[in-house]
Amino acid sequence: MLGQLRVAPFTNTESDPADVPAVVLGESVTALGAVRCLGRRGIRALVPGPHRDYASWSRWTRRLPGELGAEPEGGSLADYLERLPVERAVVLPCSDGWTRAVAALPDGLGARFPSSVASPAAVEWFLDKGRFAALLEREGVPHPRTIVSADPGALGDWADASSSVSFFLKPNDSQAFTSRFGVKALRVDDPREAEATMAQAAREGLELMLQEYVPGPAGSHYFVDGYVARDGRTVARLARRRLRMYPPDFGNSTYHVTVPLEDVGDAAGRLEALLSSVGYRGIFSAEYKRDDRDGELKLLEVNVRPWWYVEFAALCGVDVCLLAYREALGLPVDSIGGYLVGARCVLPGADVRAFLALRASDELGLVRWLRSWVGASHAVFSPDDPLPILRQLGEVAARRLRRRPARPSLTPARRGNP
Repeated sequence: MLGQLRVAPFTNTESDPADVPAVVLGESVTALGAVRCLGRRGIRALVPGPHRDYASWSRWTRRLPGELGAEPEGGSLADYLERLPVERAVVLPCSDGWTRAVAALPDGLGARFPSSVASPAAVEWFLDKGRFAALLEREGVPHPRTIVSADPGALGDWADASSSVSFFLKPNDSQAFTSRFGVKALRVDDPREAEATMAQAAREGLELMLQEYVPGPAGSHYFVDGYVARDGRTVARLARRRLRMYPPDFGNSTYHVTVPLEDVGDAAGRLEALLSSVGYRGIFSAEYKRDDRDGELKLLEVNVRPWWYVEFAALCGVDVCLLAYREALGLPVDSIGGYLVGARCVLPGADVRAFLALRASDELGLVRWLRSWVGASHAVFSPDDPLPILRQLGEVAARRLRRRPARPSLTPARRGNP
């Protein structure tokens, strides 16, 4: 039922030194996508081991000695890399935490473990959501109204707002917040509820901000993905539209399609100017939502690392992992002139939940949903790399078995009953 796009075969040349491996830092679908992007180009992907995550089960993965945690702690990454029995390797971070850690690596490690991660200052403009909101305001980029201060007194602005405007709480540190609360953001109904939630988050060491909720369905979300070379050129661009998501309000894409760059209007040009304003270089993926009230695309966030669907982008012709690998080694990168438009990608497990939510509100029927999968690429399953999906299915089954309540045992008195 699911289609699979095919990447062009890799041809090793003197300008593509595939004998230099890449250390991939991260987990799940993002790390798996990066591993496959590199592996299909003949580049070995090394991951810290032993590791149970399904990304490490790819046919192109080689496990490194020792083990790192899911996220960096202090100078653990520098210490780990220094001890590796690897002469030279490109480092490719696949999470916000690892991006911070790679950006902060000592200069002395750069020759042995080069990367295409931007400077710590440039990276922090996008990882710290408070600073990001200030940057958007400074550069005049359309974005949702945001109250950055965690001071409950700042919520008075909200109390005075029109009753037709709704707000939600979002974190400065998205990944830590999601790990603690299990969601990307929290809808709040009144200032008192917001204050209580802020206080709870503060006790957990998390900072929150209040942001206006831009109304509209999943199809109002657009993404612009790409790569900025070290000389400041944006050498790769790809636009896509979200068609389904889960959870419905503050979730991730479960089904989406590539669209012409023209569909996002001047948003791509404004994004390039924004990245240039802070000297950003490297991989990016920006999320927008079209505001039906004024028709503008409002910038919600910019990921400065590979994202969930980075493999799909490569299959459509925009391989940002390869660009990052080449630039890390000081090799030239050419501009990518175009990409496959109309290609679709689904994350089936999450899309099942999205479908159930839409069916409950009579927005999507079973037949139309199943038809939408026909010809779509899969974010985890791949015919040339089947082990990760088998591992993921095993993980899902194990979690469900752990949640299943134990069957009560019979008492001696009942064992004798017929």
